Amino acid sequence: MGDHDARKVGVIAEPAIEVLSIPSLKLRGKELTNSTNANKSIDDIELFAVSASDGLLDFMKPIDVAKHVASSLYLENSNQDGQSLLVHCENLVFNASGAWQDLGMNYRDDITIAVRKIFG
Repeated sequence: MGDHDARKVGVIAEPAIEVLSIPSLKLRGKELTNSTNANKSIDDIELFAVSASDGLLDFMKPIDVAKHVASSLYLENSNQDGQSLLVHCENLVFNASGAWQDLGMNYRDDITIAVRKIFG
C-alpha cells in the first residue's frame, strides 16, 4: 500500500495507526450492552480490522468505512441484497474513485482496502 512511484520524488508514506486493546473494547462493550439490551453478553461482541489507503480515506471517514464493512459482516439481513463483503469493498473503492474524478484532475490516488475478521 502506498505511493510507490512517488518515492522517486521524495514522497514518504506515513501510516496513521490506531492501536486498540481488544480486552478493553470487550469491557466497554459489556457496559454498553448491559445498559441497552439485557439479552446480549460479552460474547456477542464482534471485532474486525480494516486497513485502507488515503485514496479511500480522503473521501470517507473511518467510522463510515467501518459501518459499511460491518453491515456486510454482522448485521442481520445484511445479505438480503446478495452483497458480500467483496461487493461492499468494491463499492467503497468505486465511490472513492468517482470522488477523485469529480475533482476534475487527471489523477487518482491509490485506493486500497483490506478487511480481517477477528475471532476470540
